[in-house]
Amino acid sequence: MKKIYLILIFVLLFTSCSFKNKKGLFEEDRLYQTALTHSKEASIYNSLELKASIIATYLNSFLDECKHCQSDRFLVAIYISDDSSDKKKQGLNNTFYKLSLNGKKPISVKELSYDDDLIKLAPFRNRWAHYYLIDFARDNQSNMLMRYDSKNYGGVTLTFPRYE
Repeated sequence: MKKIYLILIFVLLFTSCSFKNKKGLFEEDRLYQTALTHSKEASIYNSLELKASIIATYLNSFLDECKHCQSDRFLVAIYISDDSSDKKKQGLNNTFYKLSLNGKKPISVKELSYDDDLIKLAPFRNRWAHYYLIDFARDNQSNMLMRYDSKNYGGVTLTFPRYE
C-alpha cells in the first residue's frame, strides 16, 4: 500500500508541476532579436575609466511606423559617468558632449521616460542612462556614421548600414 501512495505522489509531483505557457519557456522574442541586430554600442574611456557610453538602435530598419519616415530615426541611450548635477544639462544637453550623424546635428530630439514602451524594445537597458528618440535628416549615404564626441576625451563612431 505504501508503494502505491509513493507512486501516486511521484506521478502527481512530476505531472502537475509543469510549466504551462502558450509561448513556451524559451520562446524567441523576434522584435527584441531584430532590435539587437540593429543596435550598436560604444564607450569613451580615459585611463581605463568609463567616461561615457552610447547605445543606438536604428529604428527605420524594422519598425513599421518608422520604415516610411522622411528622416533616420534612432533610439539612443546616453550615459555619462560625471554628468552635470543640473538635470537640464544632463545627457544630450551636456555641453561637453556632441552627437551627430554623417556630420549633421539632429533635427528632432525627444527625451523618453524610463517607463516608455519604446525603451522596453531596447536590447540593453541602463537605469542611469538618458533615453532619446532622435531624428536626423536623411541623406544618400549607404552607411550612416553616428559620432559621439567629448571635448575632453575624444569620441566614438557607430556605423549603421542603410536599409531601403
